Amino acid sequence: MEVVNLSDSHLVFSRPKHSINIKIPLVGIPPLPLVGIQDPKHARKTSVNQLLSGARLLCFGKFWFSILHLSVIVESKNSPLYVKDAFNSDKQDDGRAYRVLSKDTLKVALETEDCTGLGIYLFVLGEMCDSWLNRTVSHFDRIIMAYTSHFFLRRWHDYLREQEKSTNGVMSFKRNGISHQSHKIFSTLANSLLSLIISHREYYPEIPLMPWKHGTEACEHIFGWMRVILPNFTVLDARQMMPKIFIIVRSIMSGKVQMPKSEHVHSGYQYSFSDSVVCNPKLTSALKVFPNNEQIDELLKVAEKRAKALIKFTGMQEVPGEECVHLSFDTSGQHDDVSFSIMKQYYYKSPPGHMNDRQKEDLKDAMAEAALVAGARCTLDHEILLQEETHELLETETVQTSRMAIHDLLNPHASEAQIPMSIVDLFDFDCQSSLKWVTDTQQLHRDNLLRHHHDHDSEAQIHHGNERKRCKNIINQDPSESIGAKQMLPKTCSKIVAICLRDADAKYNTLARMHRWNIPTQLDLKQLASNTSVTLDFTAHAFLATGKVNKENPLEPGKFAVVVKKGSLFIGKILGLFCFNNGRHDYIKESPTRAKLSYIHIQLFNYSSSSPAASGFKQTAPDRLMFAHINTHDIHFLIRRTTGMNITQPDPSEAVIWVPSALRPMISAMSDPLYISKVEQDIKASQQATK
Repeated sequence: MEVVNLSDSHLVFSRPKHSINIKIPLVGIPPLPLVGIQDPKHARKTSVNQLLSGARLLCFGKFWFSILHLSVIVESKNSPLYVKDAFNSDKQDDGRAYRVLSKDTLKVALETEDCTGLGIYLFVLGEMCDSWLNRTVSHFDRIIMAYTSHFFLRRWHDYLREQEKSTNGVMSFKRNGISHQSHKIFSTLANSLLSLIISHREYYPEIPLMPWKHGTEACEHIFGWMRVILPNFTVLDARQMMPKIFIIVRSIMSGKVQMPKSEHVHSGYQYSFSDSVVCNPKLTSALKVFPNNEQIDELLKVAEKRAKALIKFTGMQEVPGEECVHLSFDTSGQHDDVSFSIMKQYYYKSPPGHMNDRQKEDLKDAMAEAALVAGARCTLDHEILLQEETHELLETETVQTSRMAIHDLLNPHASEAQIPMSIVDLFDFDCQSSLKWVTDTQQLHRDNLLRHHHDHDSEAQIHHGNERKRCKNIINQDPSESIGAKQMLPKTCSKIVAICLRDADAKYNTLARMHRWNIPTQLDLKQLASNTSVTLDFTAHAFLATGKVNKENPLEPGKFAVVVKKGSLFIGKILGLFCFNNGRHDYIKESPTRAKLSYIHIQLFNYSSSSPAASGFKQTAPDRLMFAHINTHDIHFLIRRTTGMNITQPDPSEAVIWVPSALRPMISAMSDPLYISKVEQDIKASQQATK
């Protein structure tokens, strides 16, 4: 941020051991901290949206995950997700983002063996978002939650950089990780949260810190209220309405005015200015407790310990003897991917040479007078702020007590019993440090993970849009009770119809439009083998014609293929297929042609003619499996499922496959470097000819 470098004084918190360097600028008169943050709700939606993109294959260590795993959860019994949450979904839906990262979805993912990688992703990103959005956990827990995810994501980034180097670009951060912009968002969430905690501790110790109130939601509510007052407003109208809007917001937040809920206020958002958390004195007093620097150091140690346990379980730990990539994220610097206004800086140009002395003096006097006026305005604003605080303190305790009583009468559902008060308990460092997420046998401790995520769940109980669980058992399924015994309300019937129509519209369409702007090239393998200038021993010429993609031999998950990429030959196991449809990459179950496909997710295995077994890892790092996001022309030969020619994987949990003897001569001949070079040259020539 530019303001960090322009400010003269800063509040600094640096821990080089953890690659943490926080530099908070102090601005204004008197100097006060200015903390730049990312909106936590948009970060939560961004983390969920990464799973829907077919333009990348997310993986870490020995696990991969994508929209296919979400579809498994959607189709599971008593699924916590709607069909719309995975397919044809609204990417700006807060309710969908909450349901995907909720404890119920995490439970199904951890109980499903194939979804373990997805479960870890949901847990890590859910902890990061809940550290901001949960309203009842202590600031001690928030630091552990945020930095556990921060350390894991930082190692994930370094791991993909290492894999990109070791695989010669077959794997990369661009294609196997979250987007660069999303990574920047997540890398700043932990440091900005700690910056808020330190700033409140040093400058606002008597004011409770409520991280869920920091974000763009207030701006969205202000625009929503403006549209209520005047649906089509101009900039002038907005400026004139601002005093009214501020009075409304201040009155609602202070409890002076109770506004009834109204569905016509604004679609998609419900106001959350007044809630039981803010009005609970026991909870607000606990939110004033901030850890000191020594306690923060202990919290960071606990977070690092937990992150390392998950890193080791996934297989992303550093390999001894190999060069490791260590990248530090300095939140005080300017990021290349952050947008700035074209007028972010103002330069004072010296007076031109043709100005006389009097004109120069007049210009100097005008600038000095402008500076004095600006300083006087700043001082006046500060005095007004102090006067407002003084007037607020003059309110008697009786008035405050009466206001709380009136609020309780108007909000009978916002009782103290609905709020878990674990935040008030003293933070136990020993208990938190001894909590294990991975057992001694290197298995996930599911009960601890689910209990931990349950305690930190950020579901809003009241006044907060659609951030709720999926509604189940809308219709009474008890056969003993007759349908006519209890008449259904019209509101319930409307909800049933809406859900049925929404799920019906979300059925997946496997017939996608042809991806005309990126049609892959079709190569005749027999012609390639006969026309090449290299003399190769092709004893399996009869097999070459069987590797074409057609109706009898379609591309589908689970099949094996010969893959040529980056000057190397691999045996690949197809994980998922994607076609370009209506501006996005949609998942399809199979394809009888390459022309409709845009990307293929695949697991790669290294093949050597000296052994019938092909492994998907290096001997020095057995937990680092190879997953690639490839184009259709990288599939050189699709192996048909035929007796005697099937590649088998004895143990699906192990990245080792067995190549039958009938295929070994052909694959060995294709492995020749000259043949691979010829294939890549022909692909480039065909692509240039079609441009």
